[in-house]
Amino acid sequence: MNAAAPQSFIGRSRTLDELREVLPGGPGAGAVLVGPAGVGKTALLQRALQLAAPTSHIVRVRGSEQSVLSSYRAIDFLLSNLEPDHLGHPVQILQGLMALFDAQAEGRPVVVSVDNAEHLDGASSMILSQLVLSGTVQVILATRDFSRVDPAFLALWSEGSLHRFDLEEFSFEEVALFAEAELGSPISGEAVRVARQRSAGNPRFLRAALRELRLQGQLVLNGGSWAVVPRRLSVCHEASVGAADLLKDCTPTQRSLMDLIALAGRLSLTRLLADGHGTAIDELQAMGLLQVDHRTPVIVRCATPFLSDALAAPIPHGKALALYDQLVGGADDQDILGLDVEAHVAWRRRCALPVDPKTAVLAARSANHRGRYAEALDLSTLHPDGGPRGAGTVEMLRAFIGLGDYEGARAALSQLSPANENADLESRIRQQIARADILRHLGEAGAERPLDEAEEILMAEESLLDEQGRAHLWGELLLARAELNSHLGRFRENEALLQRMWTETSPRTTDMLIRLQTLLCEAWILTNKQLEALELADAVAVALSDDALSWYTKELAWAQVQDAHRMVGDRSSTVQVLNQAALEVPGIDMSGQSCGVMARGLALVSVGRPEAALTSLIPVFNQLQIRDPQGLLPAAAAGIAYCFAIEGDITQAIHYLPFSEPSSSSPWKIRRTARYFQILASAHMESKAAAARDLHSLARNDANRGTKAFQLFALCSAVRLGDHSAIEPLASTSANAQGAYARLCETYAKGLGNSDSELLVQAMEMAAGMGDHRFAREAAQTAVRLAQDSPDKRATRHIQQRVRFVVPDVDALNTTGQKLEGLTKREREVAFAAAAGASNRDIAQQMCVSVRTVEGHLYQLYSKLSVSSRAELSELFPGTSTQ
Repeated sequence: MNAAAPQSFIGRSRTLDELREVLPGGPGAGAVLVGPAGVGKTALLQRALQLAAPTSHIVRVRGSEQSVLSSYRAIDFLLSNLEPDHLGHPVQILQGLMALFDAQAEGRPVVVSVDNAEHLDGASSMILSQLVLSGTVQVILATRDFSRVDPAFLALWSEGSLHRFDLEEFSFEEVALFAEAELGSPISGEAVRVARQRSAGNPRFLRAALRELRLQGQLVLNGGSWAVVPRRLSVCHEASVGAADLLKDCTPTQRSLMDLIALAGRLSLTRLLADGHGTAIDELQAMGLLQVDHRTPVIVRCATPFLSDALAAPIPHGKALALYDQLVGGADDQDILGLDVEAHVAWRRRCALPVDPKTAVLAARSANHRGRYAEALDLSTLHPDGGPRGAGTVEMLRAFIGLGDYEGARAALSQLSPANENADLESRIRQQIARADILRHLGEAGAERPLDEAEEILMAEESLLDEQGRAHLWGELLLARAELNSHLGRFRENEALLQRMWTETSPRTTDMLIRLQTLLCEAWILTNKQLEALELADAVAVALSDDALSWYTKELAWAQVQDAHRMVGDRSSTVQVLNQAALEVPGIDMSGQSCGVMARGLALVSVGRPEAALTSLIPVFNQLQIRDPQGLLPAAAAGIAYCFAIEGDITQAIHYLPFSEPSSSSPWKIRRTARYFQILASAHMESKAAAARDLHSLARNDANRGTKAFQLFALCSAVRLGDHSAIEPLASTSANAQGAYARLCETYAKGLGNSDSELLVQAMEMAAGMGDHRFAREAAQTAVRLAQDSPDKRATRHIQQRVRFVVPDVDALNTTGQKLEGLTKREREVAFAAAAGASNRDIAQQMCVSVRTVEGHLYQLYSKLSVSSRAELSELFPGTSTQ
């Protein structure tokens, strides 16, 4: 499949909206776009001018390093339109240009765009600034360095007349939009994250990074969406040529420095300055090719990983060796260089230099820590005697587990066990922990046995360790038991175990602490401490910016943060929280993690938005088919099947249901989630009564296990499907649970149990406030029906008014014709066709419009009618057809 060329400007939608308020004819002198090379200033400038052009007269000016040396060089094309007698003095030039623009604009606002504003010659800057000050024109500037722009423009900005927009790299959402436009199909969150990491979100490098990932087979089309394959990336020739083209204007000194930093991965700024590279660093940073990270110590690296790898790949062996000797030589303390350990090993391998076992293990550990499991697997086999020992085996197993290749991990462990009998105590304990992890993910019995054996070994030999070493190993063993408990659904046992660990004062690493908090948060969520769990989840989210945390820990922790909000939080903010939380936690890039994307999708299902949910769930399902180390696939498939069942697309629902069947290796929470959505899907495909009975039975099992959160979901869904025997259990369970959803369930159950229309209206208002319009509509329908049976007609009218305000389509006095009065003719046509079961594409063909136009009509009529799917449209207009 060939990548589709982007058909429109992608990204920066918020900035564009703000620019349109300024230009043309808005308040102030105009705007200035500030950002490094490659961030997309010129593209945004051109898009802003394109939007302004229909109502404005546009004048384009461009500065350059050559034009800065000649007076009026940048505006010479304008001066050629003036009479010769207007060119003798700046005042005459200014007057001549004012008259010229007045004639050309014909009453429209004049907008002057200036690209590379820092390279304007002084005379051109003076004339343009005077045109702005006189009110003749508005200006939009684009510059890498605003401090080098004419002082008159700086003064306009400082007084608030010139609006400044600092452009940063593309956000996760902008990368996703760009990638989908470039590739022509939806893309999984994991793939977006990889593309963003490779390009650092820089639009200049993003297209090249996407092409590289496709050519290397790391980005593949699976089930109609793009997914990422976890494999070690080998840079292709085309990528190296493209990267070299970016350096075509570099001097030999600059290019040599770029090669050095590309091979090293990163280098200390202090060392580079000491070697006399200060000027070259400044120049390359201005060109957008280098990045200076102001941490401790300050380091210099290539602008993006894509650029670093693409530059390093074609460097010949001899040059690589010469640069290595030049930088490292016989230095005893290589830490002062700021070298990246993974890049250092790769550099030595390129030079055919030996890699000592300790350095190889450190590099593998670093790769595992970053979630680069394919690279870690390669690095863990670099021992000169042909096979890893001790700590190397641990890193190899961690890499296999991170990739989700548990069979490969078991085979490696079996093969390497005899060679590791003499490994150090820490490595033997961690290998036993890995063995338990492998067994539980394979769904085999006896996963506790390796942990028991590890405890016996540690008790017998712990005197060989210092106090901190003993504490860390005991802590890792206890966390391994807690993870096994979680996998098996033993959440009450976990709460006791983790609570005890929580109160202990034993030394523990930051990584261990966050794993402990994550598992405790899960136990609290599912038992009966939901509010405490939400507080803990928020604390965990903030801690995820810590570089000391491994990617494995971040994945698990972020998934639990998402689940906490999905299962307990106020649903009016849940979806927004799940969409925005990653952006609000600095220093992490968790937005595309499959657990989180699935949580957002299931949250959308829960609030009655199946079409939006499918947009999230289908790409993550296709991604999980390739890599699913946490066993999430059944839950994603069940959620998708339920969405299609709601939509009335039974064929698609049946297609996904087989994938929703969990195996013995699936975690209990995933098995339980999959079963819940399977039953809900069956309610739309088979019998609501049978589904309600199954849900009630599921809730009883939840009660026995102590998972109150799941019990609440099951009971509420059973009641909504018509199981009146579940009303009393729902009322009592919700009364003893925490969170906004529990309060909604309690109010709803009491309203039904007491035939109280007032309580049901309150439930309607609570559900609508949480964004769950499907639930609100159900509560409103029952409230109106009960109110009509009441002899108090005044109270009936009051109920109907409140219902009409929140869910206007529910008022029983409305006829189908009255409901349609609020729709346009086109919206009515779309409503009839959609209610009759026609797809968006079918409707578009019937009406001779685009699919996007149909989607827009659906959005409007769904909003007007307070429905969220075709199934609800069919219920609203029973028997309606397109005839």
